Amino acid sequence: MPTRVKVRNRGTGEAVEMDLEPDKTVQEVLESAAGYWGQDASAFALRRGRRTLRGRDSILDANVQDRDELEFLPMIETSRPTLLLEAPGAAPLEVTEDVTLGRNDLAGLLPDPIHTKWVSRRHFTITFREGSFFLEDGATGVGSKNGTTINGRDVHGQGAVPLRDGDTVGVGGALDLRVRIVGPE
Repeated sequence: MPTRVKVRNRGTGEAVEMDLEPDKTVQEVLESAAGYWGQDASAFALRRGRRTLRGRDSILDANVQDRDELEFLPMIETSRPTLLLEAPGAAPLEVTEDVTLGRNDLAGLLPDPIHTKWVSRRHFTITFREGSFFLEDGATGVGSKNGTTINGRDVHGQGAVPLRDGDTVGVGGALDLRVRIVGPE
């Protein structure tokens, strides 16, 4: 019985559904997706969650399940690290792509729910470029209401500031997050 998956192009956001036989290899799926988008398969990879799939594995060996979503992305992006934001007593928040975080995203990390009022709806933005993560206070040029710090230094109006493993990000005086950068799986 075929396994139905959705393959999403990370670059365009476009997705294509595929019915795959269990003995089909990841490489065959990659070549089909690359052909669909007019790309050279050798420059791309498929990823499920954080795991990059190996070309010689069958769909069954790669543990691809019915209704899974596979990501079609440039091979170079498979080596992108993951940024973890850690707060005492809470599970870390994993950042694997460019994102703007605010009170709804950070609520589970706050020591007390009353502190949510100090965190803006769009408090800070994290981006990844040229091999490094960057943090910018606010989003789309508008800073957060109560500010963001890196290692105690206010970054409001500073643009994109580099983040390093071990940095502490202060969020509106309500929360301190430890930055951990871990290599790809």
